Amino acid sequence: MSSHSTRSSKIRSHQSLVRNTNHEIRVFGYCRVSTDMQVQHGLSLDAQRAEIERYAVDRGWIVEEIFVDGGFSAKNTDRPAFRRMAKAIKDADGSIAAVVVTKLDRLTRSLRDLCTINEDLLEPYGCNLVAIRDGINTFEPVSRMLLPFLAIIGQIER
Repeated sequence: MSSHSTRSSKIRSHQSLVRNTNHEIRVFGYCRVSTDMQVQHGLSLDAQRAEIERYAVDRGWIVEEIFVDGGFSAKNTDRPAFRRMAKAIKDADGSIAAVVVTKLDRLTRSLRDLCTINEDLLEPYGCNLVAIRDGINTFEPVSRMLLPFLAIIGQIER
């Protein structure tokens, strides 16, 4: 990554905080399950929602809304709550600092979709991505670098 793109990302992240005049970090959560099997392995929608809320509270972040897609695969982004979240990020004009998910594969299992989400939705609006269990937090440059590698793993596991 060039120093210019790193600098641009830092500026965009900072802009999302500056636009929020109360200096509060406002985030969206996103939860998804596609099968009953995931519910049995601790990935239920309620468990995901609770983990996102707990993570945000521990950091003093405000969860504006948690978007929930139950019964949808992560093979593409054609999901009702995901589309509503994408529109809400755009409408928020940079005031949403991050999207928080429990695991990256709850958002997508497609490398192509992850790149599209990051480049066309998150970065232009100064919005970061936090995948709690994967240790991804794109407020940090190292996480931005690791994001595609984790997406590849998620795609393989699909």
